[in-house]
Amino acid sequence: MERDEARPPLAAGTNGVSEDPRPTKLATGHQVLDRILAIYKGNTILMLDETYSEARNFMQLIADVYNPTLKFTEITDRASLANRQNVEILTGDSLTDKVVRVNAIRRKHAGEILVHAYLPSLLISQPQENVLRYVDGWKNAAKEFGTIEIFLMPSNSFKESERKLVALLDCRVEFSVARRDSRMAKYFVVSGCCKPEFNMKEFEYLIDDNKLLVEWDGGLTDKPSEISEAALEKRYDDILDKPGTFIIQKGPNAARVTLTASEYVMIHQIFGLSAEEVGRLFPEKPREMMQLLAKWELAGVISFKRDFAKSAGAVPASKGAGYSIINAFRLLLPDKLVAWSYKMGTQAVPLEYFVANRQALSTVIEMLTENSGAKDKPAYIKLMPQIERSVLEMAARKAALSEIPRHHESTAAAAARKYIPKIMRVSLLSAFILKSKIDRVSPNEYHIVVHGCYICGTQTSRVPVCSTISGGLEGVCGTVFKFKSDCTEVRCKAMGDSACEFRLRLFP
Repeated sequence: MERDEARPPLAAGTNGVSEDPRPTKLATGHQVLDRILAIYKGNTILMLDETYSEARNFMQLIADVYNPTLKFTEITDRASLANRQNVEILTGDSLTDKVVRVNAIRRKHAGEILVHAYLPSLLISQPQENVLRYVDGWKNAAKEFGTIEIFLMPSNSFKESERKLVALLDCRVEFSVARRDSRMAKYFVVSGCCKPEFNMKEFEYLIDDNKLLVEWDGGLTDKPSEISEAALEKRYDDILDKPGTFIIQKGPNAARVTLTASEYVMIHQIFGLSAEEVGRLFPEKPREMMQLLAKWELAGVISFKRDFAKSAGAVPASKGAGYSIINAFRLLLPDKLVAWSYKMGTQAVPLEYFVANRQALSTVIEMLTENSGAKDKPAYIKLMPQIERSVLEMAARKAALSEIPRHHESTAAAAARKYIPKIMRVSLLSAFILKSKIDRVSPNEYHIVVHGCYICGTQTSRVPVCSTISGGLEGVCGTVFKFKSDCTEVRCKAMGDSACEFRLRLFP
């Protein structure tokens, strides 16, 4: 595992284990997975497996080949596995006895990875609410003992419990198998324990000749091609010196390099902007964006036109938190009056528009795939929520960047953290005419409830579908408050829940 300077520290434990004040990120040793995943000590993960064997094979190969120092300990109620290495047997007649046994195993394996494989039989033999109550309590235990805890479940076998576990636990990984052309292909999807650009993105993978090959840059590999660090650093320095003169254009390899949906959206919305303007759009991570532009240029995804008539312009550093007295007063008003005072108003976007828009996109995808002979229509349809999320995030960033100066505030100034609930509510009201309730549940986490959400409309889905709200809130959070964030929908009316609920996490 590797140290991460950017994450907030874990709370001190009482288990006698010496704890580093900095959290620890899981290093799998697999070069592609380590670019995708962002799993830390103390995380709890729901792992859904269609076959109930692929997830085990996946984890076992990582431990055997890529990082033998990782310790996966499986907790199972199958007594026949008692003599196997790295297996702990769950004993006890009552649920309380079993919980005591799990806690003892956790103390014994502090700092390791625990795989809870007994959950299906426990949900059959015990009341669901009792089991979920204990699982919810184990989140704090995982943080205390520095374990990473994986709850292994067969996909679609316990749908109600699965929905609730998605809301309870930190992240979700789902494995599936589907026919692709004339072969069976395997996929995994990650949510909440990955870098934001890979959230809900489907990755194909293949286990072949004792290697775990994962989809990357248009192929299956465990070692992605690398751009020279020296070349990347030099180009980054060139851009950072006079970012206002570097105008972004389409590169010669734009159609040949595999990009995530969010990267594709971002690139097509920054064409014609200068590197300095991109830095202003992403004030919470200007250095990362300059490095990304340098990487994309070296890969041929974008190219630069130099315009020395423009101001060289340095990317502005974020200033201290706070708003002027008049804006602070405005934010004390009721939400509707805040929107009115800023002349933001509300924009009525009827449900019919969203339904028609999605139907239009589906029709275009079907037409294009039929004309080209491609057989990946379902895969393209799955990309729609990711694209909507990315489009709304960029729209929110651009809107905030144009609104802030209009109200006599500096775009480099970060709004005070205390205004997060108010500004998020006003943003939802202004952009979507949606009323919301926002509570801070920890210093870096907010719980958002949206009632009467028409974005999911009459849809029925196994996963949340209101990605537009998630993208919009992340965009506002980055541009207005200068925080990196991850907004995940944990409950959705399309899944049968009474309201759409979101978890907004900040990464200062």
